[in-house]
Amino acid sequence: MKDYQEVLNRVEETINEWQKYPDTTDGDGVKEKLIVLRGCLYYLTGQQVIAHQRWHAVRNDIEGSEVFKDREADMLVDELYMFKHKIKSASDVAATMAQQLKILTEEKKNSN
Repeated sequence: MKDYQEVLNRVEETINEWQKYPDTTDGDGVKEKLIVLRGCLYYLTGQQVIAHQRWHAVRNDIEGSEVFKDREADMLVDELYMFKHKIKSASDVAATMAQQLKILTEEKKNSN
């Protein structure tokens, strides 16, 4: 199994490569980056599910009020919060890339 940090680094690299050329007309390049990003998102979503299951298990082992149990579980399974925000951000970028790819495809089709 991959280390999720390695996958997060790949997401960041892919987004940074794409951002270097925001006005690109290279649809194939955008498509390649989008495929990589979506694959990474799929993996990270699976890791988020595992972290969420671990969070519930940890929370159930803690004694105290519901709020206390939530806070303690949040601190002990801190990657859950990180997954939530990284996945949301990367998903937004993937949606933008998909829209850019759609526009490039339509422009190419209309130019012929």
